[in-house]
Amino acid sequence: MKLLIAGGSGFLGSHFIRYLSQKYPDYELYNLDRHNFMDDFSEVKEFKVPENYHFMANDVRDTKVIEKLAKDKDLILNFVSMGTEGVATTFTADFITTEMLGTFNLLEATRKFGIRRMIQASDYEVYGEARSTEGIARPSLETDSMFPTSPSASAKAGADNLVYTYFLRFQTPTVILRSASNFGPFQNPAKMVAYFIIQALEGKKIPI
Repeated sequence: MKLLIAGGSGFLGSHFIRYLSQKYPDYELYNLDRHNFMDDFSEVKEFKVPENYHFMANDVRDTKVIEKLAKDKDLILNFVSMGTEGVATTFTADFITTEMLGTFNLLEATRKFGIRRMIQASDYEVYGEARSTEGIARPSLETDSMFPTSPSASAKAGADNLVYTYFLRFQTPTVILRSASNFGPFQNPAKMVAYFIIQALEGKKIPI
């Protein structure tokens, strides 16, 4: 089994790769990203780069590169993310081109080469602020419509719509995952759960 993992150096993608490399050592994992997350562990004595891991330093927006890397793969996973929380003030055109063009390239490769499935790792932020009919805030449901409230979440929602359109129009085998509030080792310390844990460990006040 050969997997092309776009954005595999991010928080979710890197955890996915580390898990799969150990559980399925016969799988070949190809990480397409601008940065090799394995380099971050180079000084950890006990760490060893898995033999089934391959880093491909490229941009998901490069159509020719995607076609070259995808043509012999069984699965494509898209973990590419420019971030969706608190980034509205730093929003640039890269958000649109990376999310939309990158997702388009992966979808086209999936359709063209008969890839078994493409999995789109999205985000709950595409739903915006869910509220009941009485206007009370509530958790988002999978059946909710998308009402993103930041430019970056809008870019992610646009990519999701593209995935859905390919499924409807071309019967491209796709799955969209929208996880919420992920946390774990090696997470950005500015993220909520990581921040609260650090504050607690240092005996500092935890804001509510």
